[in-house]
Amino acid sequence: MIAARAPGTECGDRLLRAREVMQVLGVSRATAYRLMNDGTLPVVRFGGTNHRSRTMLRVRESALLQWMEQNEAREGCTWQPAT
Repeated sequence: MIAARAPGTECGDRLLRAREVMQVLGVSRATAYRLMNDGTLPVVRFGGTNHRSRTMLRVRESALLQWMEQNEAREGCTWQPAT
């Protein structure tokens, strides 16, 4: 679940780490990183200004919620779980 926000802060103010993305989506850490790295999820990139520092990836909370709504399974979906 997305962590509680301080009073007066709006949804979307937070930048979520891969661990938080993982928890919200209910996927593995590797899958969360893959979704962030391959462009599936909109990310904010920062850091990595030299060869020793890593580029950090974060997902805006509002962008993740919007992505989830856009990719939600619709009624009449033909997919059925394997039996």
